Amino acid sequence: RQQQQQQQQLAAGDVSNLSEAVLDGRTRRANSPGTGTVVAASKALFKTLRKAHPAAHYYPPGLASDAEAEAIRSRHLAIADVCGAGVGYTTYADGVPVADSILCPENENGCCFGANACLAFSGTVCHNGACIGVGACREAGAGGSVGVISASCHDSYSCWKAGGENGGVGNISDDSCIGEYACVQVGFNGGSVGDISEGSCDSDFACAYMGIGGNVDDISGNSCVGDSACNAVGQNGGSVGSITSSSCVGSSACQNAALTNGSVGGISEG
Repeated sequence: RQQQQQQQQLAAGDVSNLSEAVLDGRTRRANSPGTGTVVAASKALFKTLRKAHPAAHYYPPGLASDAEAEAIRSRHLAIADVCGAGVGYTTYADGVPVADSILCPENENGCCFGANACLAFSGTVCHNGACIGVGACREAGAGGSVGVISASCHDSYSCWKAGGENGGVGNISDDSCIGEYACVQVGFNGGSVGDISEGSCDSDFACAYMGIGGNVDDISGNSCVGDSACNAVGQNGGSVGSITSSSCVGSSACQNAALTNGSVGGISEG
C-alpha cells in the first residue's frame, strides 16, 4: 500500500514527502551531501512533465536546484506551446543537437531537410515541417539568438543567418518566412525582431535585412507578403512597431521604412 501511495504521488508530481531513495536512487550524489534529494526531486518532476507533455523530451542531468528545474520546465512548456501538442522538437547548438535531444526527422514533414539546412544553426526547431530547403536555417542564431521555428522557413536560404551576429529574432511560426531568402538576416548584426507568425514574410526576399542594427516588433496576420515587401524596415538603427493585419502587402510595399535612425509606429490593416 505504501508503494502504491508513493507511485501516486510521483504521478501527480508531488515529491514533497518522498524520500531520496523513493524518488530516484540513481541520482544521489555520494560526494555531495545534501544535494541528492534536490536532484532526485528535479528529475522526478521532469519524468512527470514528459508524461504530460511528450514534446518536452530533453533535460540536462544533475540539476542544481528546484529553481533551475522549474526554469527548464517552463522553457520546455513554452516550446511545446509553439510546436503544438504532441509535436517533438530538437535543440541545436552550432548545428549539433544538444545532449539527449531527440534527433530531427530529416524529411519534408520533419525538419532540417535539404543540403546544409541547419548547418551551424543554434536554436530550437519543431518536427512539423520547419527549416526545409537548401541552407534554410543555416547559421540562424549563430552568435545571436533565434526563438522556436515551427512549420516555417521553407525554400532556399529562407532563414539564413536570422538572428545572427549579436542580433535576435523571436519565434518564427505558422507558415511564415516562405520563399527564397524570405527572412534572410532578419534581426542580424545587432538588430532585433519580435515574433514572425501567421503566414507573414512570405515570398522571395519578403523581409530581407529587416531589423539589421534596428528594432522591429512582432510581424503577424499575413503581413509583409510579396517580393521584398518589408525590405530594410528598421535598418541601421531605426525603429518600427508591430506590423499586423495584412499590412505591407505587395512588392517593396514598406521598403526603406525607418532607414537610418528613423522611427515608425505600428503598421496595421494595410
